[in-house]
Amino acid sequence: MVYNKFYMDEFYAATVVRVTVDGSRWVWHRFDEAVIDGAVHGTAWLWQSAGRAVRPLQTGKVQNYLLGMFLGLFVVVTVVVFL
Repeated sequence: MVYNKFYMDEFYAATVVRVTVDGSRWVWHRFDEAVIDGAVHGTAWLWQSAGRAVRPLQTGKVQNYLLGMFLGLFVVVTVVVFL
């Protein structure tokens, strides 16, 4: 018994170490998978949805792009002049 230090290492491993490891796994499972993965997947979903929303604007017709440029220029000039 004295040779094994009253089994303190075994007791410590069975209580403190096991509780710490189990707690860490619980936090990893709940926090990492829910919060971190959720943020990553949410950001990916957001950009994918934004891409789908602006896809119709990519027509390949130069006339449409020129119209967009002139409308943007008109908005900028209007804001600068009147504000």
